[in-house]
Amino acid sequence: MPDAELTIAGNGYRGPLVDEATRAGAGWLGYVGDLGGLFARTDLLLVPLRFGGGVRIRILEALAAAAPVVATPIAAAGLGVADGAQLAIAAGPEAIAARVERLLAQPEEAAALGRRGRDWCAAHHGAAGLRPRRLAVIDEVLRGPAPR
Repeated sequence: MPDAELTIAGNGYRGPLVDEATRAGAGWLGYVGDLGGLFARTDLLLVPLRFGGGVRIRILEALAAAAPVVATPIAAAGLGVADGAQLAIAAGPEAIAARVERLLAQPEEAAALGRRGRDWCAAHHGAAGLRPRRLAVIDEVLRGPAPR
C-alpha cells in the first residue's frame, strides 16, 4: 500500500529499531501525551506484541476512541474480545499484513470495526458497565466480615 504511513509510538525504547524503522520510512513518535488526538488521526492501530502480560490499557483506550485495532493473540489476551467483533486478531507477519491491508483498503469496514470496539468498551469498561460491579463491592464491604 504505497500511500500508507507507519508511525510508531511508545515511550522508553532507544534501541537500534528506531534507526531501522526510520530508514525504512516509518515515523517514530516516542512518548505521546495526547493519545486521544493520536487515535483521532489514526486509520488503524497495530499492536504486534509477541510476549507480555497484564491488561492492554492502550488497546482499551483505542477501542474507546473507536480506532480500529489489529492485534496479535498475545496483545488481545485477557481482554475478552473476539476476532472481527471488537478488533482484528492476527498471528504472524503475513496474517497481520493481510488484516492491515484489508482494513486500510476498506475504510467502511475499518470504521464499523472501530464502532463495535467502542460500543463493547463502553459496555464493559465504561461507567455504566462498571457501576453495578462497584456497587456490589461496596455492598459487600458494608456488610462486614462473614460470621464465624
